[in-house]
Amino acid sequence: MKDIVLFGASGLGQEAYAVMHRDYNIISFVDNSELKWQTYFCDKPVWSLEQVVAYENAYIIITSMYALEISKQLAQLGITEFGVYHGSYTGKDGKVNVRIEQFDLNNSVYNQRHKQIGLITSSYSGSNIVALLKLMPEKYKTKYNVNFCHSSEMGYHFFNRYSFLREILENRMLVFDDVSPSRKTEDNFYVQLWHGFPIKGLGYMEKNVMENEKHHQHWLQFDDIASYSSFYNIVMGACMGIPRDKFVTTGMPRNDFLYGTNGREKLEKLLNVNFVDKKIIYLMPTYRQSKLLKQTSGNKNWSNIFGFDSFREADFSEFLKENNIALIIKTHPLEEEEVMPYLNRLGDENIYLLSDQVLLDHRTDLYETLNAADLLITDYSSVYFDYLLLDRPILFTPVDLDEYSESRGFVLEPYEMWTPGPKTMSQSDLQAEIIKLFYNESYYAQERRKLKEMAHVFMDGKSSERVWDRINERMDGEKQAMLGSLSL
Repeated sequence: MKDIVLFGASGLGQEAYAVMHRDYNIISFVDNSELKWQTYFCDKPVWSLEQVVAYENAYIIITSMYALEISKQLAQLGITEFGVYHGSYTGKDGKVNVRIEQFDLNNSVYNQRHKQIGLITSSYSGSNIVALLKLMPEKYKTKYNVNFCHSSEMGYHFFNRYSFLREILENRMLVFDDVSPSRKTEDNFYVQLWHGFPIKGLGYMEKNVMENEKHHQHWLQFDDIASYSSFYNIVMGACMGIPRDKFVTTGMPRNDFLYGTNGREKLEKLLNVNFVDKKIIYLMPTYRQSKLLKQTSGNKNWSNIFGFDSFREADFSEFLKENNIALIIKTHPLEEEEVMPYLNRLGDENIYLLSDQVLLDHRTDLYETLNAADLLITDYSSVYFDYLLLDRPILFTPVDLDEYSESRGFVLEPYEMWTPGPKTMSQSDLQAEIIKLFYNESYYAQERRKLKEMAHVFMDGKSSERVWDRINERMDGEKQAMLGSLSL
C-alpha cells in the first residue's frame, strides 16, 4: 500500500486524519499555502506539492472544500490517480468508516473529454434527460460520447451534497433536469432542462424559504436554460432571477414522447394489465411532504386518494366499474412512501399505482405512457402544462388550496385563472365532472387551448432535436475557441 498524503491542512484535513490515521499510513499533509510549508499539522509535516510529486510512493487523498479545483490541479500536473475524502459514518458494528472516492483519470474517457457529454437525472418520472438520451439524433451518436448518470447509481447522498466531481472532471458538458453542482471548472459547460412549468412557488416566489439568493446564484452558472416560451422565461426568471439571455427556446424533450410513443401499450406492459376498451384516468397530485428535502406544503389528508373530507370507497369503486374506467395513480417520487400504505389497503381492481421503481426497473419514463391518459386529474402539479399538448380534459382537486397558498404560495395567481378545468372538492362533484369531461368535448376546451398557446411555442415533437442542435453548437463553439487560444 502506498503512503498517504492528505491534501488540505485545514479543519476537514484534521477531521479526516482523526478517523483515518489508525488504518492508513499517513506520512504528511500537502497544502497550496506557502505559509504552511515546513510546518507541522496533526503532528505531521506539511509539504509543498512539488515535494509530493518528487515522492514516488505517495497517494494523495484530498481533504479540502476545494476538491474540484485541487482535482483539476492534480490532473494538470499528471497526477491522475488520487482520492477524495467525503466524510465518515459509523456502521452497525460500531466501527467508524470513511468514504473515499477513488479517481483514475489516466484513461480513454479523460483523454476524450472534449467529446464527453454527461446527462444527469434523478428519476424516470418525467425526465427531460431520459428523453434526450432516447431521442438522440443519429448524427450525434458517432460524434459524441454520452454518459447517462442516474441518481440511483451516483451515491447515497445525491440529493444532499453529492460532489459531482467525477462527472465534472470526465465530461466537458453536463446537462441536468434537477439537482446540479454548485461549481464548475472554466472549461465546463452546463445546460439546465429543469422538470416542469411552475405554478407552485419556487425560488424568490416561494414563501418561507431562506436561501433564495443561494438559488439565484446557483442558476447563474448555467450557460443555457431550455425554455418552453417567452412566458416561461418570465415565470422562471422571476423565480430564480435568471437573465433573459440565458434562456434558449427549444421546448422540452420529454414532451416529444407525447407525440411519438404508444403510451397505452407501454402502460399495459409496465403494469401487466390489458386495458382494452377502458377509459384511462391519470391521478397525479403534487408532493406536499418530503422527508428528504425537509419540506411540507399544504395539509392534504391521505386518508383517501383525493384528500376529500369524506370519501366512500365502495361507491367510487362502483363508479369506475360502471363507466369502464381505470385509474392510474402516479404520486411524486418523493412522496410515494407517504401514500403506499393507503394504496396497498385499497386493493381496487380498477386502481393501479405506477411507481417510480417500476419505471426505473423497465427504464421507461412516465411521459412514454402519459398519452395513454384520456383525462388527467391533478392539483398543483406542473404536469398539466405538458398535458395541454394532447388537447385532452383536465380536472383539478385543490382540496388544500388556502393552506398550500399560505405555506408555499403560487407563481401564477389567481389559481382559478391558470387551471383550465373544473375544480372539485367532493366525491359527488368529482364523479359528475369526470362524466361531463368525457362526453362534452367543448367543456373547457377554449381555456386549455388559450393556455397551451401561451405556454408552448413548439408543438411538433422535435424538442429533443433542438436541444441536441444547441448542445452541438456549444460544443463546436467551445472547441474552436479552445483551439484558437492554443494557437495564440
